[in-house]
Amino acid sequence: MSGVRYTTKTRHRAVQLRKAGWTYPEIRKILADEGVRWLPSDNAIRRWSNPKHLEKRQAYDKAYRRRRRLDQGYSFLLGGRTVEYRAAFVRELDLVGLPVTEMGKVCTLVLGVELTDDELWAALDEVAV
Repeated sequence: MSGVRYTTKTRHRAVQLRKAGWTYPEIRKILADEGVRWLPSDNAIRRWSNPKHLEKRQAYDKAYRRRRRLDQGYSFLLGGRTVEYRAAFVRELDLVGLPVTEMGKVCTLVLGVELTDDELWAALDEVAV
């Protein structure tokens, strides 16, 4: 999403022109002729004038953000991406009595990161040292 925020007047005018049958390049030309300083892109006009396109784009953006969070090892928990946080989380799971064989599944579900058995044992061994 760009940092440009269009005026309500520009948005309504673009939708009005699109409903009247104008193409996206023609709409941009008309808006420029009317003195609009920041011309909306074709995609912006499409989102404003076509609810189905807006829904598809929102779903795509949501999936993209989710993939990025998972790729970066970040979760909804504050600090979920740091090694220290993961180790502390594993130690908390150990304190409540969760078997090591299940800790990996919980970490994948909650943190969005698959931890190997070696990583789990290393986190638990830090406490023993």
